[in-house]
Amino acid sequence: MTSQGDFDSSPAPNKSNASVQNDTLSSSSYHIKVFTRRDLLSQPFLPDLRTVINASYRGHDIDPIGKVGDRVQHDNQVADEIGTNGFTAVAFDLNEIVGTASVKDWVSDADGLVWKPDGYFATKSIDEACSMQNIGSNTIDTISDPASCDGDFEIFMVAVKPGDKYRKKGIAERLVKACEQELQKRFTPNLAQLAETSYFRIMIKVVREINGEYWLKKGFQIKGECCCPAFTWDLEKPFILWAMKKHLFIDRAAQ
Repeated sequence: MTSQGDFDSSPAPNKSNASVQNDTLSSSSYHIKVFTRRDLLSQPFLPDLRTVINASYRGHDIDPIGKVGDRVQHDNQVADEIGTNGFTAVAFDLNEIVGTASVKDWVSDADGLVWKPDGYFATKSIDEACSMQNIGSNTIDTISDPASCDGDFEIFMVAVKPGDKYRKKGIAERLVKACEQELQKRFTPNLAQLAETSYFRIMIKVVREINGEYWLKKGFQIKGECCCPAFTWDLEKPFILWAMKKHLFIDRAAQ
């Protein structure tokens, strides 16, 4: 498993790419840069980015889900996952990576996930939930309103470097805000012309036992749930995965 390492000597981001976006955080020593897939692949800090993400995920080792493995297996994986339409926001403290969040197109049934209605596993043990998931996967007993899990974009791989200096300092919230602002900047004109709706549908997949309550407080609503067996995403024990949604309203003034 990758060690956390020392990031004070990390190289600065490659500034030669004009498409790299900047978003300086007010009232903070942190600053955020947004990278396209192509820009990200040219950066020298990819090993450090991988290490911060894995350290952040391992920092969630809690009894209900057991040990947490590496979220990122190789240096180019983040760029591979965001695809051509996605992007990655990276928070820096000087040249040190302290957090990240990424955006990609939302695919409801990615990884073969079968969503159940919110509350489907209420009052059930994790073993009962997984049994119910397996029985219902090949029946009509899936989510009652499939459109409730429809979305436009997924915010994923939100990670903050472990330690009191970084945790609970609002870095994750600012990274998500930077992603929302980038979505407004990139996609508002096109979507506003094609869609009657006045908002984007932002989705996030959340392990209920780790940080479900956090995302509820940030305005996301549960739209579906799924019981994932042990060793899904390299988690030691079975867990409940939530599909959560939030509407990001289009800024018409930006058009």
